[in-house]
Amino acid sequence: SLVERDYKTAIAKLRPYKDLNSALAYLSLDYNNSAKEILEHLKPSVKRDYLLAISYARLNDGEKARSFLKACLDTDPGMRFRANLDPELREFVPKE
Repeated sequence: SLVERDYKTAIAKLRPYKDLNSALAYLSLDYNNSAKEILEHLKPSVKRDYLLAISYARLNDGEKARSFLKACLDTDPGMRFRANLDPELREFVPKE
């Protein structure tokens, strides 16, 4: 369902798993609180921290968005390029 971008069907199927894929489906439908709640309970990783940064940015919590983006970039500096392309995160990318 994610491949076809049918996010409502994807959420219905993925809801029980509470993983990165279900969080991504929630984010795709702008259900940012639901995504955040799933992501906060997952083990830290580059992808988790990046998606949490997006969630918090959309929820207007710039401090937490900046913090999770920093954790992501500390682990994988190559994500800086991706974050600069993302309208929600661009303002939170640390200046070099």
